[in-house]
Amino acid sequence: MAYQFDFFRRTRDVPAGKTVRRHTADFADLQAARAFGISELGSENPAKEMDGCRIYRDGVYKSTVSVHSDPREAGRP
Repeated sequence: MAYQFDFFRRTRDVPAGKTVRRHTADFADLQAARAFGISELGSENPAKEMDGCRIYRDGVYKSTVSVHSDPREAGRP
């Protein structure tokens, strides 16, 4: 199934987070998609620092992960 990731950075002007990058990829389930989001956030360098990502499937919001998300929590919605 195709999942869309909206990676965001929170700012004073946009506390909910401004989308800085989008990515679409196929994953078997939401757990795998969340694991991908967490790993992408963990591999970012400070110059492109992002605060989290929102995950959508077929345009419907499914989950949010943050830079503070524990990879062991990937299975939680």
